[in-house]
Amino acid sequence: MFLRARAAGLLGATLACSVSAVTPPTQPEAVADRATLRVAPGSFQTLPEQAIAPGPRERPPSAPVHDRAGALAAVRAGNPEAAAEFLAGHVRTHSEDFEARLAWARALVHIGQFAAAHTALRAEIDAQPPIAILRARARLARRLGQVAPAEAALRQALARQPTHIGLAGDLLDLLVESGRRRSREAIELRDGLYDAFDVGRARTADDLLAVARATLARGSGGGFHDANMVLTDAEALEQPSDGSALADEIVLLHARIFLEKYAGNDASATLALILERDPWHPDALAAMANVALRSMQLRAASRHAKEALQVNPFHADAHAVLAHIALVEGRGNSASERVDQHVLTVHAHHTEGLAVVAAAAIARDDKAGYTSARDRALEAHADNGRFFTATGELLNMLHLYPEGGALLNDAVHRMPEDPYVQSAYAISQLQLGNETRAREALARAWKHDRFNERTFNVRALYIERIERAYIDIDRPGLKLRLPRDGHELVAPSFFSAIEAAKTGLDARYGENPGTLRIEVFSTPEDFGIRTTGTPTLGALGVCFGRVITLVGPYDGRHNFDQVVWHELSHTYAIALSRGRVPRWFTEGLSEWESYLADASWARDNAGLIRRAKARGKLRPFAEIELAFLRAENPLMMEIAYTHAAYAMRYIGETYGIEKIKVVLRGYGHGGTTPQLFKRHFGDSLAAIGQAFDGWLDRTLGDVGWVPPHAATERASRANAGDPRMALYRRALSLARDRAFVPAAQQAERLVAQGGDGFAARMLLARTLARANKPELARRHAERARAFDPIAAEPLVLLAELHAGTGDAETEKRALESLLAIDAMTFDPAARQVLLTAATEDDARFEYALKRAIAIAPLHPLALAGAALRAAKAGERQRSIVLLNAAQARLTPGPAGTLAVIALAHSMVGQAAQARAAADRALRDPKLPATARERLRPIASPTGKKKVHRK
Repeated sequence: MFLRARAAGLLGATLACSVSAVTPPTQPEAVADRATLRVAPGSFQTLPEQAIAPGPRERPPSAPVHDRAGALAAVRAGNPEAAAEFLAGHVRTHSEDFEARLAWARALVHIGQFAAAHTALRAEIDAQPPIAILRARARLARRLGQVAPAEAALRQALARQPTHIGLAGDLLDLLVESGRRRSREAIELRDGLYDAFDVGRARTADDLLAVARATLARGSGGGFHDANMVLTDAEALEQPSDGSALADEIVLLHARIFLEKYAGNDASATLALILERDPWHPDALAAMANVALRSMQLRAASRHAKEALQVNPFHADAHAVLAHIALVEGRGNSASERVDQHVLTVHAHHTEGLAVVAAAAIARDDKAGYTSARDRALEAHADNGRFFTATGELLNMLHLYPEGGALLNDAVHRMPEDPYVQSAYAISQLQLGNETRAREALARAWKHDRFNERTFNVRALYIERIERAYIDIDRPGLKLRLPRDGHELVAPSFFSAIEAAKTGLDARYGENPGTLRIEVFSTPEDFGIRTTGTPTLGALGVCFGRVITLVGPYDGRHNFDQVVWHELSHTYAIALSRGRVPRWFTEGLSEWESYLADASWARDNAGLIRRAKARGKLRPFAEIELAFLRAENPLMMEIAYTHAAYAMRYIGETYGIEKIKVVLRGYGHGGTTPQLFKRHFGDSLAAIGQAFDGWLDRTLGDVGWVPPHAATERASRANAGDPRMALYRRALSLARDRAFVPAAQQAERLVAQGGDGFAARMLLARTLARANKPELARRHAERARAFDPIAAEPLVLLAELHAGTGDAETEKRALESLLAIDAMTFDPAARQVLLTAATEDDARFEYALKRAIAIAPLHPLALAGAALRAAKAGERQRSIVLLNAAQARLTPGPAGTLAVIALAHSMVGQAAQARAAADRALRDPKLPATARERLRPIASPTGKKKVHRK
């Protein structure tokens, strides 16, 4: 995966006369047009404290209760231990107080004392238990996976009250859960509940909950719609804030439905109705953990699950979440042990737990282990589609896409009418590139369920977007999908980038992955839906093996060539490892391969790693995988990517690609990282990590004094006595007030008093530039470069300063150095295209144009540059096509783009068009002198106007 990590705003200062001022409305402005000189510390210095997500809360101690009312309230308000302790004595002396008995059992269930709860619901009342007691027994038995006792209790209750709507709903739900949805009894119960609702007999919240169960028993999307409606009405009648057991049951069911439909935000909001009242409600916390798990927020999922276990140490759902996380994090043995010891001992047929066992077995090629888990899941429920979809989700997280496809192919043959299975199968087939099968499955899923968000999103994407707005172009070995608009303009550069990457990587890995399918999307939303079924993915590319999906370079904020090389590198790692390579290894390897292909493609976040390391926020070498899996925000994910990039660069430079390929094959045969590193790199993981840490320190270098912009009050107090901080803050304050000379004086004092370093020198360079002292500013920018040679900020400022002098050659050299370390920003490439076109510097022109096209191929300047290149190559007709496209995308006032357009028109012999463009370009006083000189012979004669006679 290629993370959408770098904002285009890291460079800080603007390029004078930036040609990207012509950015069309379809592409956001480059940052250089939105900012001038940045004197604040900006992203280079700060690493917010809130970037590190908190761990589990510590549950407060239980507060004792002293009376019945207090005990009943304690059950509702998150103090079940005290409630259970008081109510145990109370019920012994008040055996007929059934409300207290039910509350006692509820408290015991909350804290995981299931045997005691069972006793509380029986004891001396077995002869003639009230209906409420029988229902509570059934709920407890179902929680423990005990279908027969639950059914016996419900039938005993119904024999006494055959018209009880709530009991009918309970029994129907049990029949559905145990695979008897299509039985005559289930159908009769469902129809009876519909009749009760239609004639107005279903009036209470309990009645409406039963009706909701009936609507869900239909197994269709319409059933979900109706359930959502009646559950909303039930919540209004039985307020979650009151804290009754019934209210909780309604809310938990409602949230579960939302989660099944991939409406995670709605599920979270619904669960919040309970957690606002009781922040330690174990069932709600476990459900919230599942919501986080579905969206791959593993740290949040772990936090919620561990909080649930602080209340109920035996909560099977919470343990299943932690087992799920352990498997995804590469701890398969730990995952299986947790399921065996803490999930299946509580609920012998727990679907999510068995899914973990099944996925772990598939990952280690244990067919018998998988079959055993599957049969155990289907033994309790022959139509248990959730077992297959849950296992498929796990395999997807493990990047075992073919295995997931095979699993779900089995599921659709077993359960052809299950819309969840069909939807999951459709997504898996899309990941494998089988669009025909995927769309057939989508149609089947849609037929039975029109409220699954993934089904809706993907189906709509194909009907409304892909069929209309995209085009497929096939070449031998490559199937390419592109946005239809402008495809003829971008396809040559896209094909060139893909073929260059494939040729290089084929040779490097000695592998030919076969026919590739690469789909390039015009928006992140289209990309996200095609990739996962949801519009918010937060990445630029995803590799499923021979299928790659990408966000195209249509907003001018990332380098297409870089993303292609990165994603295609994954294809080889997946093939060699059979999909079993850890994420940190393959992401770091793709970053290293990109770096080898073009050093400017390397992640430039050395400053981010320095800050994270200095503040103790960088995980040890052996835990880089967890940095990916437990990142809760983009900043922490970017730290993970950058850390992995440096780690694999170290491994590659130290051990070489041949040993890396052997390790990849070892992963494919079940090897672990410690085993494989010891065997093939000759040392323990700890020793390699220690050597890497030393290498990283040397590679990052010493940037001098770094102002510790701490976010915490304690750190601020610790730095308050440092005179360097006082000088630095004073200089910043003066610069913000536009008192640039005094600001520079303070910065000079900072350097003299032990504060020399990148930060101080850049502050000096920026303030002196604003004080109109370019020579001094250049001197300090060069000193900043000496502290940090891979930082872009000094080169941006140097280019700006050289532009101000009109020295095109010096400015071109500065831009050349900048392009060598920054492949993601359009402005410097665009500026270099203009200068090199004007000075006929063909080698630099070609490099800069290739970079501009990779970042924003439909930008008018990139199109104009391509037109000029085509004209020089004698491709007159293509040049004219490109010029027409550039003109069509032009916005008012684009002097730099107009200059390149004029040169291209002139070269293809369109003198009138060249003259018009040159005249417009020359009206802009910011046009560089070299461009002005080049355009004068093309423009209209100065001062002469044509006289038109009648």
